Amino acid sequence: MVAALTIFAVQIGRARQLSANEARVLAQGLQRIPDLIERYLEDPGPIDDAVELLLEAPSLLFLGRGLSANVAKEGALKVMELTYIPCLAYPAGEMKHGPIA
Repeated sequence: MVAALTIFAVQIGRARQLSANEARVLAQGLQRIPDLIERYLEDPGPIDDAVELLLEAPSLLFLGRGLSANVAKEGALKVMELTYIPCLAYPAGEMKHGPIA
């Protein structure tokens, strides 16, 4: 689904101002995904260590800047749905005015 939406977004971008070179870079990135998944499945490496660390956390804070702020919100929602660990998401620029104010 993510790949399909990315391809759709690239096509919209091409109709607007996305250069052919930028579109090619995105397409090459999508083509690498199966290899990256296969490599992870063979040896999860430090990802397993990070998962263990996060599972021990009493709560999590996701920060994102610009468009990534919405990715942070979605990440917090998914982690809460799957692990029941309390999560917050904030735009990075608002951090000092938010939960640590």
